[in-house]
Amino acid sequence: MSWLNGSPASRLMLFGFADGAPDGASRTTSLEEARAVAAELEKRGVRPQLVEGFGAAMPLSSSSDPDGRQRNRRVEVWVRDGS
Repeated sequence: MSWLNGSPASRLMLFGFADGAPDGASRTTSLEEARAVAAELEKRGVRPQLVEGFGAAMPLSSSSDPDGRQRNRRVEVWVRDGS
């Protein structure tokens, strides 16, 4: 993981997703979760280039059951190609 200590860490992006809860706050929730992951990374000296929340966009499963909702609540970590 030595690449995290150098400039490549600036290529790290965090994208939060939520389960499409009926309260309509899924975008806020997804952003809060992504920011929580970013805060933990920053404690370790890694500052993501981008932190974004996309709410219920791009679900992995149906949000009609608890297992599906759990799968849809996630923070994805992407690394931008350095070339």
